[in-house]
Amino acid sequence: MEIDQPRRFWRKKAHIFLSVGLGLLLLLALVHRPILRGMGDYLIVQDELAPVEAIFVLSGNPFDRGAEAAKIFHGGWGNQIVCLGGETNPALTLYGIKDLTYESTYRVLLRDGVPASAIDSLLSKGIARRATCTASWS
Repeated sequence: MEIDQPRRFWRKKAHIFLSVGLGLLLLLALVHRPILRGMGDYLIVQDELAPVEAIFVLSGNPFDRGAEAAKIFHGGWGNQIVCLGGETNPALTLYGIKDLTYESTYRVLLRDGVPASAIDSLLSKGIARRATCTASWS
């Protein structure tokens, strides 16, 4: 009889612990989006636009980034656009298009009305690194 009491005690504690743990997981599942959104709003800071000499378009999604760079250019925020990215786009490679990222960005910029004389690339110097920019502009 005396042996059953400690077992019951620990079994009851285990049930309480598991119930509380599952309740917290359920609560977290319900409110994780507002928590993450709040953390993101706190961590992400966006500076105001200011006129610059060159707009650098990083490699990645050439269509969205190229279109956004064209909007910034037409807004009068920069005189020159520099396309970065000497790698192929894996999504386009599936369709047999072996363009480099900067080439796709270049075509998007031309399509969106940016003159060819205002577009440059750093392909021969590397991809998208600080040393690349320093070497190209010195």
